[in-house]
Amino acid sequence: GRSNTFIGFANAAVTTGNAGDVVTQGIVTTVSGLSVARNYYLSDTAGAISTTAGTLTRKVAISTAAEQLLITNIW
Repeated sequence: GRSNTFIGFANAAVTTGNAGDVVTQGIVTTVSGLSVARNYYLSDTAGAISTTAGTLTRKVAISTAAEQLLITNIW
């Protein structure tokens, strides 16, 4: 399931079949439209995060600005 396979956030858009870098700790700045100072969880929508926990209640980050996340990917 998604909870077991989440490792981080892509640091740029990646198309199918191509390699990309993944940020697994620290700050991510490839996001936008966030609510500041909110916890973010895996969403039930594949590839998405939300301020509301989905079926899998895995917290993955805290927003520190409208376009910045601090990864809290704690196993």
